[in-house]
Amino acid sequence: MKKTLLMLLLSVLIVAGCSDAKKETVETAKKAMELPDKAGVVSDIVMLRNAVNLHYAQKGYFPESLEQLNLNLNNPTEDFIYDQSNGNVKHKDYSQL
Repeated sequence: MKKTLLMLLLSVLIVAGCSDAKKETVETAKKAMELPDKAGVVSDIVMLRNAVNLHYAQKGYFPESLEQLNLNLNNPTEDFIYDQSNGNVKHKDYSQL
């Protein structure tokens, strides 16, 4: 009886531990799935900021819009927030970048 109870208790602990591991694995997988999207956004931001600064250096003013730069981006230019007064470029979903 004691042996059966011990085995049952051990089984419950293993299953409980596995559910935490499964939850952690799912969360890690979700984060990993977001990485390519974030990498594309970072690449676009670098290209946009460089192009905006180059435009300013060549013409003495910032472009009126990002579309004016005519770049081949991973994301549509509508996904970015552009401030023409200072040339600042941010992404709507990744404003911390």
